[in-house]
Amino acid sequence: MHDALGQIANAAERLGVDEQSVRDLRHRLSGMPLAYRAGYTTSAVQSALVRAAVAHDADCARRDCATCDGLRAGLTVALAGTRLMVDEELAEMFEAPVS
Repeated sequence: MHDALGQIANAAERLGVDEQSVRDLRHRLSGMPLAYRAGYTTSAVQSALVRAAVAHDADCARRDCATCDGLRAGLTVALAGTRLMVDEELAEMFEAPVS
């Protein structure tokens, strides 16, 4: 966990993330119930990932691209998790098992 935090902090610093914005959002998140906080942060990260992927795809003409590889890996996780969540919600609505 500490390693992940360090990697995120380093990337954020390199890209100019405003530390005051981080503190403000952390304060707002701390007031949310844990389940809502997890959903909010996951949704926000997935949305940013999709925007970055679309913007990069429009600009990238390279056959082998580490950025495309990273975006593809992130989108794979996002798509699998979102599909599972939708399937589970539908199964709960209709009381059917998820396969």
